[in-house]
Parts: sequence; C-alpha cells; structure tokens
Amino acid sequence: MGTDYPTCPIPGHAGRQVVRDGFDGTKPRRRQRFRCKDPDGRGFHRFTPELPRVEMLEACPECDSDPAALNGPTVPRGYRYTSREVGSALAYLARGGTYQAATAAVQLHSGLRPDGGWVRHGQVAADWVEVFANAVCAPDAETSWPRIAMLDATKFYRRTRGTKKPAFYLYAIYGYDGVGQRGRMWKMAVYPDLSAANWLDLMSQLPGQPKVSVSDRGTDLVRALATGWPQCRPIWCHLHLRLNLAAALEKDERVRNGRPAPFHHTSAVRDALDEALSDYAHWDALCDALETEGLRGSALYGTAGSIDLFIKRQFRLRGYGLPVSTGPVEQALTTMRRHLSLRVPGLANRARTNLLLELMRLGLNDLADEQVFAERVRHELHRSHGSVAKPRAIKDPKGRPSF
Repeated sequence: MGTDYPTCPIPGHAGRQVVRDGFDGTKPRRRQRFRCKDPDGRGFHRFTPELPRVEMLEACPECDSDPAALNGPTVPRGYRYTSREVGSALAYLARGGTYQAATAAVQLHSGLRPDGGWVRHGQVAADWVEVFANAVCAPDAETSWPRIAMLDATKFYRRTRGTKKPAFYLYAIYGYDGVGQRGRMWKMAVYPDLSAANWLDLMSQLPGQPKVSVSDRGTDLVRALATGWPQCRPIWCHLHLRLNLAAALEKDERVRNGRPAPFHHTSAVRDALDEALSDYAHWDALCDALETEGLRGSALYGTAGSIDLFIKRQFRLRGYGLPVSTGPVEQALTTMRRHLSLRVPGLANRARTNLLLELMRLGLNDLADEQVFAERVRHELHRSHGSVAKPRAIKDPKGRPSF
C-alpha cells in the first residue's frame, strides 16, 4: 500500500501542494486531515479524502505492518467503524446473530467500548443492514428460478402480556439447478398473512419458471402455482400426503359425543396405508382394500380419491430421480425459526426484515464470509466516493406498521 498524499477534490486544484494537517475526530478513530496550499503559499484550505481512513495505533494483525495514518483501514464518511468491522457484523447477522450481539462485538473490537459492557440495543448493526445489505448480497443474488423448486412457509407469533398473536409468515423457496445438484436457499420473504397473492408476489421476483415444484397441498399455494408458474410440473410432498391420509383415517375412527365412530378400518386397510405411496402396486392395494371393505363415504376414501390421479402421475416421474419431499426447505425453515423466534418483537418493518433475510439466506448457503463482505463494503465505498445512504430511511407510514 503506498503512502502518496491524496489530490485535493476541488476542481482546478490538481497539482497543488498537499500536506498533512492533523486529524478529524478523537482516538482511537482519528481520520487524517490534509491541507491544500494556494500556489502563492499565502492561503490554504483543509480537506479529508473522499474515502477516509482511520489512524492505526498498532501493527496490522494480518500482515504485521505498521502503516501510516493515511493508509489505515477505510471507513464510510461520517462513520467511526471500518469496512472490516461492518463486514464482520453483517457476516455475524447472516449466520443468525442478533443486532444487539453484533453491535456489542464490533464496539468491543473497535475500542469504542473497551469495557465490553452491556449494549442496550443493536441499532448500529441494524443500520448497517439497511445501508449495506444490498451491496453485500448483490454478487450472490439469484438471477432466475431453479429447475427444481421447493416451496413452504412457516408462521411466527408475537407474544405480549402472556398472549400469543400472529406476527408474520416466512415464505421460502429452496432450489436445485438440476437432479443430483446441491440445493440452496433461493429466496425468502416475510408477509403479514398466508395467501395466494403473496406467493404470486414472491414468484414474480425472478424471471422464468422451474421445471418442477415440490410442495404441500395448501390451497393458496396450489392456486398460486397454477397461476404463477403454469408450465411448472407440481409434485406434492409424499410426507404431507401420508399425513393427510393418516388424518383422514383418524377422523373416520374418532368418537364424537359418545357416539360410535362412523367407520372402522380393518388391518388390511391399515397395512395397505403404510406402504401406499411406495409405488403403483401398493397404492392400488390401498384403493382395492377401501372398495372391498365397503368404505365409500369415509374420509379416507374421499382423500385417496382426490389425489389418485395425481399420485399415479407422480409415480411415473420416479425414474428421473426427482425429490418427492419438502424436507430440505423445512430443515432450513427450522433453522430460521431458531434464529428468529425470540427476535419477533423487534421485527416490525417488512422491508428491513427482508433485507436481513437476504443476508441470512447467504448464511444458510454457507456464503457468510466476513472478509468477502468487508471487501464488498469497500468496493461500495469506492463506488460511492466514501458516501453512504442515510440510515433509518425505510419507515412505515405512521400508525400503519408493515405487520
């Protein structure tokens, strides 16, 4: 890294003598200031570079060098934290850390809070998500839908004064570039409710359509798939289908108000149900057992009849190695529940929450690298000449929260 002095940013001042002129700010985060002298030597003015750098008080732990103050770490204009610290905090958030913990860690590392004391809130890290998340996530953003997509959603609750109320739904689409490829989280977003319109909104955020989708039989999702991805071949998750059939059997044999159960399924039906989704032969065995036992009108008979044609169509796809379960996307949503469940009260703005989710998508895909994130922050600062957007600009209208 060189030690050349910067050129004065004022037009027409190129070639004028530039010398150091003290520092802006206070230790441990002073920024080198410079003096631009008039040609006659009588006048001058002070400036700081477009991309400021903070003074380094000790040798760099990575290269063991002792750079001059003007070649210290880069900082956004108006900030006291370095690009590396911003990148480190964003990587921590991507891996599921909280705003408060990320803020505490970066303040301790920077020396701005040397006692390591309790941090009351995480506004510093939350502001960085709003300002830098798009720049950090853009290089890893998906550009079109995968060939195979798995769709699912999960519900989060907000607990206040001993009561539990719905807060929002987290929608997720997990994908594969092809059969046998490694899967990854493709897209996540939060919505205030569960509806076909929300699924259609999420499906419209990238071009193209998957060749195959795997999902449950939720009414809203089935309707959205037919409308938003009409050329996509749907597969219903076999685990959910098995649960649907088991629920129908339980409904048939449930005793209500002391009255006998309307239907009683024999061991032949139960045995056939256990392996019904394995192949054609076992599915036909279940359907034959329901007919033989005279169970027309039962919930199990109705459920089996409603999915009969679809199941047989799915059996024909078995030889292609396509997934028949939403297990991978459900596993990812379980991880997200672990990361977010205790933070729901602090997630009140949908747009800001979706920025955080894009960071966490990179974490789920093992792409949360603090060095890479720091380099992307520095690249953004060079592009914007050291200036960044004003934080807390994303706000809900007064009295109308996002969710």
